[in-house]
Amino acid sequence: MAGDVTGQGFHLEESADGVNIDAVWSGEVDPAGCGREIRGWRSVVEGRTTVEPLSEHPFVLKKTSGWR
Repeated sequence: MAGDVTGQGFHLEESADGVNIDAVWSGEVDPAGCGREIRGWRSVVEGRTTVEPLSEHPFVLKKTSGWR
């Protein structure tokens, strides 16, 4: 995995073999979540070189209590 968080944006590349990209996670910090929640889409690409994803799935990442 390799990723960036810039301003309100979130971007993560997922790879099972460390070479080919299997999925891309793109999202934004949800203002309603007080900075504790990121919402977006996980696009499955499975090592393809085209920009068209095979499938897209919504995700929500939440900061759990106890983490700072």
